[in-house]
Amino acid sequence: MLLKNSVYLFVDLSKEEVSVFEKFVPKLDGVIKCRVSPVSCLVLIIYNPLVTFKETLVNSIRKRYSAVRKISKGSKKLKEKAVNKNCF
Repeated sequence: MLLKNSVYLFVDLSKEEVSVFEKFVPKLDGVIKCRVSPVSCLVLIIYNPLVTFKETLVNSIRKRYSAVRKISKGSKKLKEKAVNKNCF
């Protein structure tokens, strides 16, 4: 059975950058899926916690995209709004 965890990030990317970002992130160890919503600037990353840690993953992304911010636990409503609007 494949274990899955998720992390939401905030990053403001151009349309061209979104495409590059969505190709870059799945190449990182443990990443199963990456979806970017250009509308909300939210990124949903599904990863295998047996392969990588959340902080390791976020730090790897920040090496290339320094403006990436992890969404805090207090931003639950923002996440729900993006999911409800089918941004992903």
